[in-house]
Amino acid sequence: MEYPALPNGNANLFETSTKSRNTFQPDFIVKFVDGTVGIFDTKPIDHRVEDTAVKANALSKYLRDINTNRGILPPVIGGIVVKDGTQFYVYVGTGGYHDYAADPKGWMNFNELLRNINDGMKLTQRIEQYLAQFKKN
Repeated sequence: MEYPALPNGNANLFETSTKSRNTFQPDFIVKFVDGTVGIFDTKPIDHRVEDTAVKANALSKYLRDINTNRGILPPVIGGIVVKDGTQFYVYVGTGGYHDYAADPKGWMNFNELLRNINDGMKLTQRIEQYLAQFKKN
């Protein structure tokens, strides 16, 4: 399987500014069983928010760009991940990044994200089973 090309031809660098070549390396790039690729960067809550916003917005732009016209290929997802108590949250909001401490709107529980991927896999499997039955008849 081919993986989506990342900016600058490098598998772990994202350009964060057009004026100078500032980059960052996300903490995790994972491939889920259904083929979905996840790109996640972990950050502490309420720490270097401006720097995190630049990185979050660069990653968000990359995800929008790579998912445009993907057709039937699984999506590339991701975002900034923070820990609040015992729970992890991923920023999925639109309109620019904001810190979890400022407002939890736009943040999704990471377990919910994983359930959504799993539910999508189950739906895909059910559709494939139905189509296989249909082809037999």
